[in-house]
Amino acid sequence: MSNEPIDLIAALSERAQSGKLSLPVLPTVAMELLASVDDDSADARALGAKVQRDPSLAAHVLRVSNSARFAPKEPIVSLTQAIGRLGLATLREIVISVAVKGAVFKVRGHEKYVEQLWQHALLTGRLAQEIARARRANVEAAFLCGLLHDIGAPVALQGLVDLCKETGFCLIEKAMLHTIAGLHQEVGALLVESWKLADWVHASVRYHHEPERAPKHHELVRTTALADALAYWFEEDEAQGLPPGLEHAAELELYEEDLEGILARGKKLVAEATAGA
Repeated sequence: MSNEPIDLIAALSERAQSGKLSLPVLPTVAMELLASVDDDSADARALGAKVQRDPSLAAHVLRVSNSARFAPKEPIVSLTQAIGRLGLATLREIVISVAVKGAVFKVRGHEKYVEQLWQHALLTGRLAQEIARARRANVEAAFLCGLLHDIGAPVALQGLVDLCKETGFCLIEKAMLHTIAGLHQEVGALLVESWKLADWVHASVRYHHEPERAPKHHELVRTTALADALAYWFEEDEAQGLPPGLEHAAELELYEEDLEGILARGKKLVAEATAGA
């Protein structure tokens, strides 16, 4: 294998398409919560009882429930309290975030880069929520699409690490980033398919860099694309000028005051994402 990044893309793509790429598996309770995002009849207490059976997950949920983002007046000491105070939608958000980070966003030897990926994913999810709220659209669906939009990046990175170990190929950072950029949408789409997620999640993961190619679910894909662009803008040390992705804002029929409100809340959202809340 040569040192050209395109060779890496071809090798990893072939591995992904042939089913040889290792795909992370989520805990059962997280899968059930993912499946219930657009189910208005879901039972909060029943889902809470399922979370309770996973002590590690339950502990993480309680930790996040007591974080600065939710700022409870009194400490939340049980999942029953968490459900009562936060509600089903927020419980789902926390459980899914904790489960996805634990299952996917971990690649030994690349912890700093993967943590940056996670913070960007979380910030994109938060911004997608704000966009959906301004449009009176499904906030939970928007958060999920934003959170998972780059889910293929850490999976592709792990695949590269495994491939390099097998071949003895020494991967320079530039080649690694080039390969991940070229493959993360494809790998992410394969992952959400393996998790049997809704087709609107698949569309947002697969087409967030090229929403005009999405065959359907255009509003969620464009919401994800706009949130992704704004997240990168906010992550710059000194974000200046007009934010990117404004063509998506126009297509989503966001009013100027809506966009201004989202931008005004940006620093708080960045702080929350940085804290991992």
